[in-house]
Amino acid sequence: MVEDKAEDNRVLMPGGLTRGEFEGLREDIQEIISEHPRAKFTFVFIDDEGKITEDPDQAKRYGFTVHEDDALIHEEFGEADWVERDVP
Repeated sequence: MVEDKAEDNRVLMPGGLTRGEFEGLREDIQEIISEHPRAKFTFVFIDDEGKITEDPDQAKRYGFTVHEDDALIHEEFGEADWVERDVP
């Protein structure tokens, strides 16, 4: 059976995720969203100079937290390994 591409663009959950976007997330993040539908996600990207940037392509490091109400559900910090850098 061939899925209709329009179906992939329908809103799947609160927050505006489509089915395709949800399925493209890491499995642990899918689980958090499924188990905590009221959760709020915060991403912070830090550039080479240690300043906050809104551009994930300029990020050297990142921080990621998930809160539901006042409870911290998940936190993660690391290198922005999705960015390819020119190495001399």
